Amino acid sequence: MPKLRWKHDRSASAVRTLLQAELGKANRDDTLAWDGDAFSASVGWGTILKLRGHITEQEIVVDQCSGVAAGRVLSSVRASLTNLFPGGETA
Repeated sequence: MPKLRWKHDRSASAVRTLLQAELGKANRDDTLAWDGDAFSASVGWGTILKLRGHITEQEIVVDQCSGVAAGRVLSSVRASLTNLFPGGETA
């Protein structure tokens, strides 16, 4: 079951470009590894953070968010997505 689902109103590639730009503005553009429209991050061999998700044509999905920093990271992701796509949270 996904940790987070967030609807958007753009193509998957446009959302990816927007997210990468937002990460760049925050000097965090190297925090996510991208494979097409799938993304992941790992800190401390996954004990501090393990994040995995993907972007579809309808939504951004965070499939996994675990580790010591998971709660803080999910809160930060929600805040950022609220600014980019207000009212988009679905789960």
